[in-house]
Amino acid sequence: MADWKCVRVFSLVVALLCLLGSSARASIYQIDATYNSPSLGSISGTFTMDDGTPATISNVDINVSLPTLSGPFSFHFDVVINPAVTWPTGLLWFGNHAYGAGDTHIFLFLSPLNDGSYLIGQKQSGQFNQSEVSVIHVNNWQGFTGTIRIAAVPEPSTWAMMILGFEGVGFLAYRRRNQAAVA
Repeated sequence: MADWKCVRVFSLVVALLCLLGSSARASIYQIDATYNSPSLGSISGTFTMDDGTPATISNVDINVSLPTLSGPFSFHFDVVINPAVTWPTGLLWFGNHAYGAGDTHIFLFLSPLNDGSYLIGQKQSGQFNQSEVSVIHVNNWQGFTGTIRIAAVPEPSTWAMMILGFEGVGFLAYRRRNQAAVA
């Protein structure tokens, strides 16, 4: 009986922590973009962004595969650069922690879609700008298109409800076992 109480208290504490969580909700976004055609190059990965003002972006994990004269080139981007300025203007600016922001970066110009996702492409603001990847001493590629979508990851409140549901099912099974032993 004591073991069941420990499990029950632990699951209730976890569920409450999930429900209370942080005040700003965070979503994981999935990036899928190609360079001219899928066979030439791609950008794929994820990042986490909350709905605060300004938005906070973290957990950047983006991989780029691009064509060069010497063969395919792959590079990893792991930081966001100045999200408070860039995100509200429709631009995501990613970099690599080992390089300067101007040397190695990804510029993704975004247009919001009705379903909460974003279209990656170009921006018209006085001059024509295309989404690009630039890697120091390698090359600069312009003309990426694709989408950024919210990944299908349960929110903390969903996790809390699942934990409480599993606890309820476990409690019913426990009660039935005890009732069968008494009878």
